[in-house]
Amino acid sequence: MPGAAIAADKVNSLTDVANPNGRSTAMDAVREAASCREAVNRADLLQGVNPDLVDEIHAVLDALPHAVDQALLAALQSVLDRGVAVTVGWELGRLIGLRLEEDGDGVRIVLITPDGREFTRR
Repeated sequence: MPGAAIAADKVNSLTDVANPNGRSTAMDAVREAASCREAVNRADLLQGVNPDLVDEIHAVLDALPHAVDQALLAALQSVLDRGVAVTVGWELGRLIGLRLEEDGDGVRIVLITPDGREFTRR
């Protein structure tokens, strides 16, 4: 799913601890958003991304179950509030889910979804 990989890379660039301006933008977007899609739009995360991939990313974000969407927002807010390093990734899966891992080096957030192109065909 190219869209998810691109979105994850953009989130990682924005939330890099070496990028205080990006983290501030991400923090504002996450705090003010009611959904992951809204946070992505508030942070202007998809600027310059191919429109077909933007549609795919939006379709996946729109398909997130409420619990997964809110857990992802809460995890991002927690990491940003604490100033902890974070890596966001995506994994292909049959079901939609979220995996969180934390150790002394930071937090890894993995969104698990079917291929995003499946959501654009619905």
